[in-house]
Amino acid sequence: MRARLFLGTACCIAFTIACGSERPDFKAETDDSADDSDSGASDDTDVNPGDNPKTDGGQADDPFNDPGPSPSGTPSDTTGAGGMSNQDGGPMSTDDPGPSGPRPSPDATDDGPDSPAPSGSVGSDAGSLQPNPGPGPGPNPGPGPADECSAGDTRDCQTGLLGACEAGEQSCTAAGVWGDCVGASPASADTCELDNDDDCSGTPNDGCDCIDGATQSCDEGGLFGKCAAGTQTCQSGKWSACDIQPSAMDTCVPGNDDNCNGNENENCPCEQGDTRPCTQAGLMGPCATGSQTCGADGTWGTCGIPPAQYDGCGTADDANCDGTPNSPLDPSCQCVEGDTQCASGSPSTGYQTCTASGTWGTAQSCPFICTPGGTCGGACTPGAKQCAPNGTPQLCTNAGQWQDQAGCGMGQLCQSGTCQSCPSGSYLSGGSCVSYTPCPAGKYISQAGTSTTDQTCDDCTNGYSSTTNAPQCTPWTQCLAAKGEVVAQAGTATTNQTCKAFPSCEGLAANCGPSGNESCCASLAVEGGSFNRWNNSSAPATISDFVLDKYEITVGRFRKFKAAWDGGWTPPNTNFGKHTHLNSGDGLVRSGASGYETGWNGFWVANVQLADNILQCDEDLATWTANAGSNERRPMNCINWYTAYAFCMWDGGFLPSESEWTYAAMGGGGTNGQRQYPWSVPSTSTTISSSNAAYACTADGSSAGDCSVADMIFVGSKSAGNGYWGHADMAGNVEEWVLDQASAPQSGTCNDCIYQPSGGGTTDVMVRGGSFDAPAGFLYNTFGFSQHPAEWTERNGGRCARAP
Repeated sequence: MRARLFLGTACCIAFTIACGSERPDFKAETDDSADDSDSGASDDTDVNPGDNPKTDGGQADDPFNDPGPSPSGTPSDTTGAGGMSNQDGGPMSTDDPGPSGPRPSPDATDDGPDSPAPSGSVGSDAGSLQPNPGPGPGPNPGPGPADECSAGDTRDCQTGLLGACEAGEQSCTAAGVWGDCVGASPASADTCELDNDDDCSGTPNDGCDCIDGATQSCDEGGLFGKCAAGTQTCQSGKWSACDIQPSAMDTCVPGNDDNCNGNENENCPCEQGDTRPCTQAGLMGPCATGSQTCGADGTWGTCGIPPAQYDGCGTADDANCDGTPNSPLDPSCQCVEGDTQCASGSPSTGYQTCTASGTWGTAQSCPFICTPGGTCGGACTPGAKQCAPNGTPQLCTNAGQWQDQAGCGMGQLCQSGTCQSCPSGSYLSGGSCVSYTPCPAGKYISQAGTSTTDQTCDDCTNGYSSTTNAPQCTPWTQCLAAKGEVVAQAGTATTNQTCKAFPSCEGLAANCGPSGNESCCASLAVEGGSFNRWNNSSAPATISDFVLDKYEITVGRFRKFKAAWDGGWTPPNTNFGKHTHLNSGDGLVRSGASGYETGWNGFWVANVQLADNILQCDEDLATWTANAGSNERRPMNCINWYTAYAFCMWDGGFLPSESEWTYAAMGGGGTNGQRQYPWSVPSTSTTISSSNAAYACTADGSSAGDCSVADMIFVGSKSAGNGYWGHADMAGNVEEWVLDQASAPQSGTCNDCIYQPSGGGTTDVMVRGGSFDAPAGFLYNTFGFSQHPAEWTERNGGRCARAP
């Protein structure tokens, strides 16, 4: 027990105005620390990219840019136009004074000294090419070994090349010897004439695919017949297009495509030599099928069918192909297969059928008589009954004929030859009994069927459901807020709705109220109307219907919320927790600013304080315990405005506005309204006792001011203090947070309004109803305190409101 002096300062006079200043013994618990994060730039950035040797823009010398000397043996190293160089690199001498034969080629290999060359040959390793001094034909027919020519003389010679480059010219040097054989300047390119070497490369017809005038066979891929092959001619060294001359049309020889369009045997009904079965119109039996052969012109030949002399005994046989079956009939046939005749006797009582061999089979008995043609007479067994197509009953006579009987009456029909009423669940329609149209789920039988009419089905209205062929729709189960129930699954036309407890009461025992047998989540409907706020006629207000929890938030219910929050639940989004049943979902009208209530702000999540050390804000007077104990039915205290707001949203509701809370506490504004205390009857009565409320720390039976947790009673224990609509503990026990900010105007009209000039949650808000340690004067319905929303004390609790 602890002696306690109530330090709260009333900021208004009872019965007239509400409190607008905070109590001096509370401190806002806020965090003024600033964020010290360094937003400066990192100083490890390379600010001098030019010092990177890989990016300085320099360029190494290209070792491949120097072409160097030409390799030996290239045309640039030869000695004279059209001359030749020795393989060992030395110049080829041509100072032989004597005549020689055709100039030999140098030795292709250098594998050591050679033996002296015979006349007309060249030594391969001599380092120079010597002409043949001997006689004989050759390009240099000089006069002899000495003075073979006179300076300035010229003569024709052969270069050893082809085509235009084959002939050359020699000039006599000042030494009196013939110089090298120099060819004519080469043409720019070879022509494609046979063996042409105009570019003097030593290879004829360079760049030519073929020799002009040559021809070759060709074909066009994918073609057939005549179009499969043609001829190409070489022109300017290139093969011409494949020359194929198409015919006007294909022949009907298989695989022919003479018109060269890629499609074989066009316009041919058939291909030569094909066969197919055939028929001749109007013929039957063996004459009905034959064979046809396709001729060279692509048309089918005649259908060849060999006829017989007579028709056979089979049905529709036309073996003689005269177009008339079974005529003339083969003499061996007694009858045609399938024909019938009456057996002997008069009158005959049996019949015979012709077999496939054309003979009459064994006689068979008729039920009655055999009629001409071999059929049994009569239509029925005497005494049998049936229903005529028009529904008239019929009886079979002794002659085997059906005879009509009396017709059926209204609502009856003929069944098995007898008039009967339609069975249950059906009606007569179109001469037969038809089952009633079943009413599917979601509909009900609005008009019962009769023997002549179908039943009628209509839809279930909203709030009702039905199963298949239901005689009526069943109202949905009502989820009662008074029992702490909410809708778990909405109903449809075919399914009932299901209920569940408010999240805070799921799994909790129903142990609240004066007898300890009510749901702690019981909620009571508050019928809307008009009243005067603060009992001030200059401040009228109109309140719409709403639902208000009967009891304050208990420790047991709050324990469920803390578990959900610790498990990760947070309000779904900004603007959650509004009075969405008002103003098309916009909620309460703001009387301190334009628009509507702002609802929950996502930034407020950090202000929801659920640590055990905060929920146990007073070591002697906090009702919260880390583990469930004896306080589960006591009101939860030590919670701030944000925490109470978040709890109500999680539990499917919202905090009530100050006007809603006061309206419920005053009992509205009617005959029994404008009460001083929630229980005041008459409304002006200021009578208060310990049977009405827990206040002044006397609820545990101790003297005033001697406070303990027991002074916060189990919710609903003092039923004598219940309000007009049955709400418990709206005065005393714990103060209750409401939505409105402090300093609400003391006059003016309020229609479903909230005082929220700056958006809510940023300045002091209101608590109502007084507390367990407050004196009686602080429990009036016109009395309240302001407090910062982030503060919590052992006096702070709450209760939730809900949509009607």
